[in-house]
Amino acid sequence: MRNVVDKEYLEKRPQHILLPSVVVFPDVAWWQWLGLLLCNTCTVKMTEKECNWKLCGSVFFVFTLGLIVGFVTFSILSVIELKRLRAEVCNEGLASYIIANPEKPVIFADLSPKEIRSVFDYVKNQSDLNIVHPEKVNSINVSYVNNIELMLPKKSEVVAYLEGRAGQPQRNAKVVIFRGDKRKPVVEEYNVGPLPEPTQHTLQTTVPFSFRPASETEWLVENDRFIYILERDLGRIMRESYGSSLLNCGDRCLTFYLATPVSSTITRTEERLKWIMLSYQMEYSSLYPLDMNILLDLTGNNPTDFSIKAIWYEGQLFKTITEFVDRYQNDPSVKKVRRKFPVKNGNLFSTANLRGETFPTTGQRRVYQTEPDGKRYRVVGSEIEYMKWKFIYRLSPVTGPQLFNIRYQEERIIYELSLQEVAVHYSGQNPGTMLANYYDSFAMYGRTNNGLIPGADCPEHSLMIPTYYFSERSKDIVEKNPFSICVFEQNTGIPLRRHHSSTKRSGRFYTGMMDDVLVFRTITTVINRDYIFDFVFHQNGAVEVRSIPTGYIMGTYPKSDEKRYGNHLHKHLHGNIHQYLFNYRIDIDIKGIKNRFEMLNIEGDKTDNRKWGGEKYYYQNKFRRKLVSTEKEAAYKFDFSRPKYLVFSNDKFRTEQGIPRSYRIQINSMSKELLPLDRGTERSRSWSRYQLAVTVHKDNETRSSSEYVTYDGLKPLVDFQKYIDDDESIVDQDLVVWVTLGSYRIPHMEDLPVIPTVGGHHSFFLLPFNYFNEDPSVGSRNAIRMERLNDGELKIQRYGVSNKQQCVPKSSKFDDLVTRNPNLMFGA
Repeated sequence: MRNVVDKEYLEKRPQHILLPSVVVFPDVAWWQWLGLLLCNTCTVKMTEKECNWKLCGSVFFVFTLGLIVGFVTFSILSVIELKRLRAEVCNEGLASYIIANPEKPVIFADLSPKEIRSVFDYVKNQSDLNIVHPEKVNSINVSYVNNIELMLPKKSEVVAYLEGRAGQPQRNAKVVIFRGDKRKPVVEEYNVGPLPEPTQHTLQTTVPFSFRPASETEWLVENDRFIYILERDLGRIMRESYGSSLLNCGDRCLTFYLATPVSSTITRTEERLKWIMLSYQMEYSSLYPLDMNILLDLTGNNPTDFSIKAIWYEGQLFKTITEFVDRYQNDPSVKKVRRKFPVKNGNLFSTANLRGETFPTTGQRRVYQTEPDGKRYRVVGSEIEYMKWKFIYRLSPVTGPQLFNIRYQEERIIYELSLQEVAVHYSGQNPGTMLANYYDSFAMYGRTNNGLIPGADCPEHSLMIPTYYFSERSKDIVEKNPFSICVFEQNTGIPLRRHHSSTKRSGRFYTGMMDDVLVFRTITTVINRDYIFDFVFHQNGAVEVRSIPTGYIMGTYPKSDEKRYGNHLHKHLHGNIHQYLFNYRIDIDIKGIKNRFEMLNIEGDKTDNRKWGGEKYYYQNKFRRKLVSTEKEAAYKFDFSRPKYLVFSNDKFRTEQGIPRSYRIQINSMSKELLPLDRGTERSRSWSRYQLAVTVHKDNETRSSSEYVTYDGLKPLVDFQKYIDDDESIVDQDLVVWVTLGSYRIPHMEDLPVIPTVGGHHSFFLLPFNYFNEDPSVGSRNAIRMERLNDGELKIQRYGVSNKQQCVPKSSKFDDLVTRNPNLMFGA
């Protein structure tokens, strides 16, 4: 195109309409034609007014036409985008949660509300048991039910049923009754059944009344008994010393929220003693300790006989209230303290309120995970199915999470995988901390797992599952925990496997896939301590088990004698060293119930090097298989100088190369027991002596601990060491593996206000070890493969799985739900 300018016209034309005239040729584009249209609007023969009107009309026409075209285009694109978004809203996927038929519960399912009520009605109607209804229980000198839960059937009966050789075993319930009505009070455990309509009850065992686990009834009785005595006799001293008291104190009160039961291994008697530790009632009480401990004697079934046996005040021990009051008033050598009640505000160090320099500065939301094609797992009653995994779950009121009949590709690998005990052992100078050896089954931690929050405790897309348990003090004997368990699939952000080959000799290709897993999680709270329990199922046939402590530290008042036990963290707060211990039971069934245990000992290898020259010997590593024959030999204590694999197999099943098809256990968190054997409370946790132990399955060896362990050290109901001491053969037997995880924690400033979970993961793995012919995850369509073909073209394979990222997840209704009904989170 050539421009031809009429110079004479341009010189005469006013500047504001100065436009070039153009001669056009046929090779112009459409936008050039538009320009020509505007540019040739005016001619030399037109007046200036005519030219201006024609020019404005043309511009208006083109502008209007552009608006119309733009609006139509925008409307069409909006409709297309809306249809696309509607088409890609995240769908439901598999049926996420189906309530099972209550008339036909699966074999390991927890008792249904109907079954719990049926069992209670049955025992209530037995005149010899003399049961009082929970809503009328106001003292411990009556007969009342403490717990009702599933009585696990015998394994032989279950396996016969699972293998189709017998019918489903009948369901029975374990019922624990506190017989405070008897002249010599006792705890009785009964087997009640068959369900759903029981007709008989059989006494299983009796336990000394002083060894009973914690109960809400006892706490209320204890509170009613002692709070008035302490206020009456010590109220003035408390107000002088701490600026407050236990009663008539408004919102500035003292509390004995924390307590330390004293084991019979310490007292050498069957007394029920407990140190209570005073603190300020603040957020949070365990971070406002006072150096005042009170020893309560709760022996017997008559609350009027309960007494105060000793008082610890500012590093001084007094044997009676009378001695303490008298010496406090009259003995100048008694050390005294004067403290003011802390000022309450939202910025206190002990609160988790937002404070300090906030971030992110723009208020950006954190990362979310979505399920673009819906849930890829299914929960039907108590059974969960994910990819090639299937298992049954329950939540014991005493010991918490238990998984059963864990299968991969329809083949059972684990009969039972269950938490047995959580133990925390403190050290310190004052008696409340020094004797604090907590066994959390004593607190029935399976009941305290309510309140999991989507978006904080679990991802937003989690499936929240409720649980039901017997309540010892409510009108409705069944209590529901609506948010006890969360199940979710998670992208771990780590490749399960990958390789990138970029050389012609090895082939130019890439292969890999993300480690997407299913997580079964529950979180329990025992006073100040919170524990996260995860069971993680990987697509390569591996199972991961995690225990993660968090919550508030148990603080002590800073004293010079406490320095060797921890750190001075705040003005009136000291954090003492403590040890976490978690024990698990794994009833492992590799290709059947007849298994063996081998240690693959990794050793140095000295090889003749003369044919290669240089030094005479060459040193490398080798491993040697060792078949472990007996239970004592299998009691494993980690030795850094003797690394080994811990492997379980069925000798009848081998690979084509003759290698046993096995699973191995890899323990990642171990804590050496430093205390002398059978001294103090060590005997109560003999399972902690070993990182792993292997015993022959017995129907009467189902637990490594018990809810009575806090007090029963002198006469333990469960003595784990005896499981090992009979030293039975474990070759080609039905084996049970006991794994202990642990760590020591020295509290530090960053544990305030709430202990972070980072660095606190305790875990072990069950890993396939020549069990499969290859990694079974090669069957996953979620893998990606890229390869460069001979002609240079890149071939990408996603195996029919879309890689589109946009998906509109369902919005969470959780906040609205709990706002309308706060009792769902915090009880009535």
